[in-house]
Amino acid sequence: MGVVQKNKSILLSYEKFVLPRLLPFSISRILPFITTFILTVVLANKSISGLAIFGYIMSMFMVATTLLTMPLAIVGNFAAKSSSNEELSSLFTSGAVLSIGLSIAATVINLIIYQSIFKSSPLYDNNPNVDHSAYIYLAAVFLLGINTFLFTFLEAKDCQKKVAKAKAISSSLSVAYITISIYIYNTDSIIVAFSSFLVTEVSILFLLLVVTRSYSKSIDTGLLSLEHKKIKPAIIINILKVGMPIAAGLTIQKLVFFLLNERLSNINESFVAILSIFGSITTLLLIPIVSYSQANSLFVSTNSYKKYKLLTSIKFLSAVILGVLVIGYISSPYIFSLFNIKNIDSNTMENLFASIAIFVTARAFLAYTTSSLRGIHDTFIPQVCINFTLTAVFIPLIWTKPFNDASFEEVINVQSTLILICSSILFVRLYCKFKGKKNA
Repeated sequence: MGVVQKNKSILLSYEKFVLPRLLPFSISRILPFITTFILTVVLANKSISGLAIFGYIMSMFMVATTLLTMPLAIVGNFAAKSSSNEELSSLFTSGAVLSIGLSIAATVINLIIYQSIFKSSPLYDNNPNVDHSAYIYLAAVFLLGINTFLFTFLEAKDCQKKVAKAKAISSSLSVAYITISIYIYNTDSIIVAFSSFLVTEVSILFLLLVVTRSYSKSIDTGLLSLEHKKIKPAIIINILKVGMPIAAGLTIQKLVFFLLNERLSNINESFVAILSIFGSITTLLLIPIVSYSQANSLFVSTNSYKKYKLLTSIKFLSAVILGVLVIGYISSPYIFSLFNIKNIDSNTMENLFASIAIFVTARAFLAYTTSSLRGIHDTFIPQVCINFTLTAVFIPLIWTKPFNDASFEEVINVQSTLILICSSILFVRLYCKFKGKKNA
């Protein structure tokens, strides 16, 4: 009886922490994505070649952007553990300075990449609209780093509902901009596609600063005040030390995505557009899973591993995956019709959804294991495992002769299988880590 009661209290403790965060975390992530989703739908119906250019440029810019902005995502884990206002203020000041520095670096590097790589690409046809669009997007990249810092900081300090509202307003403005520009003023779709990101980042920056000011007043700490502020190099080093392995790992994954684009274009040019559509659909389905993984990671970061049961978290994860896939399967005909999927050279919708389901399941378990390990600041080995699998196995494999005539689904299924293998290895590491902590 006592064991049953103990397990029940553990479950309730975990439930009380995770469940209230699921909806606001999901809203905060799905609202900014709506812009990209709508853009992909518009381009898929207006111009498949335009969608290919959009996807290519995005994958190219995301390499440096991910490397130099994603270290800031770890700020949320440090904020969750901050025990005093003074400590929190130092973290905010140091993190803000770091975010500005990294954002500048990301913008400059992406400008160099665009000038040296894309302008020599077959996709570049001296279209001035493409040039203008790329430069507009670079401005959005600068703001993205700062917004990433503010977002993760506020989300970790129980401001998730206010952050979700801010994201809702920002996304609404962006959708309104897309609608008015394309369907009323007939603006070039490529320019609208990239400039919509700037609309999103400018509006969300303003709104997040409003939320920051409100939170600062609630704890009687002038987070945005410049008076008596000290930048602590030790905090910046710590953020980079823990966050950079994650960022480097994600960057390699973005590079893998870029190389995957290259390989698919060699097999069949239409596969590049299909990959953009596939990415939009899987990203949408993964949002609730990534939100759960983040809530789970924060639970671990609060040093609650003595209350933490892997079996309980696996049950939660399985329920979220099952729910997502059921909803995805029911709505798949409508989603595919949005993207005009029947006009794209691919196998049947059933095969495509099967590949989507396998990929989402694989990425779900990967997100769960890496976020759980991130909660105890174990980031280096997981990223080595993931990136070795993708760069040393997946990319060389799909460039072999047997894949010259492969279908889109066959290429993606290979990636999903390797991700599942990697996730299994990391789960064993996670199990050993928590078993060791509890026995300590």
